[in-house]
Order: sequence, then C-alpha cells, then structure tokens
Amino acid sequence: MPEPLLLSEQPRPGALALPIADRANVALATGVALAGKPVIVELSSTQRLLASVEALAEAASMGARLPMVVTVPYGDEAGARVDRPVLDTLATLPGLAVVCASTAASADPLTASLLDAGRPAVLLVPRTLGQGPARLAPTRLREGAHATVLAWGAGVDAALDAADTLAREGLELTVVDLVQLHPLPSQAVATWVSATGRLLVAGETAFATRALLLGLQGAFWHLEAPPTACAPNSTAIAAAARETILS
Repeated sequence: MPEPLLLSEQPRPGALALPIADRANVALATGVALAGKPVIVELSSTQRLLASVEALAEAASMGARLPMVVTVPYGDEAGARVDRPVLDTLATLPGLAVVCASTAASADPLTASLLDAGRPAVLLVPRTLGQGPARLAPTRLREGAHATVLAWGAGVDAALDAADTLAREGLELTVVDLVQLHPLPSQAVATWVSATGRLLVAGETAFATRALLLGLQGAFWHLEAPPTACAPNSTAIAAAARETILS
C-alpha cells in the first residue's frame, strides 16, 4: 500500500496542516481516498468529530473502496466542551468502522489494518492509554466464571483492576477488550456472555445500552441476572459486578 497522506489540524512534521474545518477536511480526505491514496485525518477532539458526522455518513454510504481513517483523542479528561460522547452517534452510520485502542502499542497497527481494509473508519485513541501488547481484534484478557465485563479504551485497565479486587473476594470476572465498537462482534459477545450468565458493559451510557441489547439477543437463555451498564472506572465496575453476582 502507498504511504498514507496525513491531514492534521495541528502542524507537525510529515503532515499537511489544514484549517479547522472538520466537515470539509473529511470530505477532502474522501476524495483523496476515492482516488486510491490512503489518507489519515487527525482531528483534535470528539467535538470536532461530531462536527464532521455528515461527511463521515456520506463517505460510509458510498460503497466504494475508501482507505480512510479518522483518528481522534477519546475520553473526558479535557472537559465537556472538548470531549463529547460520540459512540451512539457513530453507531448509527452503516458502512463506518469504529474501533478503540486500549494500549499504546495498538494505535499504529490498528490504523494500518483499517487502511488495508479499505473501509471508512474512525479510530478512537484514549487520552490515557494502557501498556501491553497490541490488540487488533476483540480479545478476552481474563477468564472468570461469575460475570463477563465488556470494556474498551481506558476502561479495559479499569476492568482488569476491578477483576483483581474482586478476585480477593472470591468473585471471578471475564474481562473482554472489545476493540471493535461498530459493528459490534455479536457472535463473540454471545459466546463470552453465555459462559458466565452475567453481563456488564463499562462505557458511555447510551452506547453501553446497545452492547447490552446485543448480549440479550445472543445469550438470552443463558443469562442468570439482568445485564448492567456502569461507568468505566474500577470502583463502579467492582460495585456493579458485586451486585450482579450476589443478588
């Protein structure tokens, strides 16, 4: 594959610096990708991503090969005026791939694999990334008998911390790094949830509801307790897991 063209709102070596005109920049990238040139668009915040949703929807609806990845910092550390919930909006765009890195080693290979796939994609890069090997697909990081936790991004380390805490109490969690957020990996989720009979989703509330519904559809007859959504921090995950397992 040719070296990708990098379009960025921030001037830096190797990038074509563009004005902050999000929809126009994504539209420009779409044209470049249609011409066969891989392109990466760097946006500065999820607020900027929301401003370009119309252009993303147009790119995703074309049905043509489009080696284009939009990367954006993800999280709420910069405050509500900068970091906005985006997953529920992105999950309404057919044809768009949405993935979330959970380790520093994942971001570059995820970008490369998305460009190879030739499908418009959004790569969410948490402002706080964990360590460890690259994960490019949904991965079960820890196996436990009592409940399954689906997490992504920075929430993965929080889920692993919660699992360590609960293990000292005799409660075992299966922890899954989803990575792929749209479309959700339905068959894998059903398998992991069926194995424990309990499901927790740690992440943005609206999008977590979509993942809970997926778990209900794929593993309904195996559920032993109602699925639960919680905030992606270790305290909230541990509390939700205790309630789900012990109730």
